Amino acid sequence: RTGALEVGLYPVPALVAVDRILRGMNIYLLPHEWDFAFYAAMAWQSVIMAIGITLRIGLLRLERDLARAKERSLGELAQTDGLTGLPNRRAFDERDWRGGDFLAIVDADHFKQINDRHGHQAGDRVLAAIGAELRHSVAVDRGCLAAFRMGGEEFALLVAARSEDEAALIVNAVRQRVCARVASLVPELAAPLTVSAGVARIGKGGIDAAYQAADRALYKAKNAGRDRLCYEMEQRGTALMFPRRKHAA
Repeated sequence: RTGALEVGLYPVPALVAVDRILRGMNIYLLPHEWDFAFYAAMAWQSVIMAIGITLRIGLLRLERDLARAKERSLGELAQTDGLTGLPNRRAFDERDWRGGDFLAIVDADHFKQINDRHGHQAGDRVLAAIGAELRHSVAVDRGCLAAFRMGGEEFALLVAARSEDEAALIVNAVRQRVCARVASLVPELAAPLTVSAGVARIGKGGIDAAYQAADRALYKAKNAGRDRLCYEMEQRGTALMFPRRKHAA
């Protein structure tokens, strides 16, 4: 469009310029009143140039906005796990962490057996179901601030709570919902999926220390029989939270 306007700039001024050159050579093709056409042509040129510049600036802004949107999209894509839709380990490493929140490491129990018995497609569906429930928890639960896929069958959950006990209750509820979501979306599993979790507060040592502490707690939960949560308590060691037993009818 701007190119067409630029083409439209030249005919009128060019015609006036030719006329004035010929007049200088005492060749009068047009009436004397056309002397005023010079000023009209300049005004015409100014208007068309202003329109063209405005359109060109608008086009450059549009190209800039599209480039920024593409850059943001690529950045989000680079920090998103394609299978689960959760932020990935890169997003985890680049996040600004707030002291006082809690980090939970959530891990699917005996996941290798699922791949061995049902195939990797079933395993992928299990991971996608876990991701779906974690995304849902972040969306609806005020205590769940963010969730990440760390790699393989390991996930991370950021929790806001007033105490270790409250954080453990929040994560344990999420853990149980994850198991229910997998049972609903992947019913062909030979045995119900269970998940274990470890929870620790983000303290003075930052996210690295919290991750190590949560990982230790997860290890204890695994060694205690899996399908449970272990959390660190300040100056009180660790505590295990077992799944609720079903009462006999």
